[in-house]
Amino acid sequence: MARPVCRFGIIAAASVATSFPAPAHAGPASSKSAEAALPWQSFVDEAASRFSVPASWIRAVIRIESNGNPKAVSPKGAVGLMQLMPDTFTELRVRCGLGADPTDPHDNIIAGTAYLRDM
Repeated sequence: MARPVCRFGIIAAASVATSFPAPAHAGPASSKSAEAALPWQSFVDEAASRFSVPASWIRAVIRIESNGNPKAVSPKGAVGLMQLMPDTFTELRVRCGLGADPTDPHDNIIAGTAYLRDM
């Protein structure tokens, strides 16, 4: 029963995070999470196009789950930018033709977006 609740939570968090405009800044963005998404924007765009998932959702999941840290590991063992559990990543990497490193930003974003699409 926890799996449907978790899926709803991720989708709800992504929806809420993208529902509000970012605060206006007089200068360059000072948010580390906003800056962290930029190095992987091409991967976000690729995943959004490949799986028909809004890029804003992908960026929101990255911001909420790992704050843009590709090496993030949760207390429960979820790994990478989009915080995938190891077994989930293994299944998705085979299906999506990805490498074996769940902390690789490209592969984690592709697998994480495939997982969002499956929900």
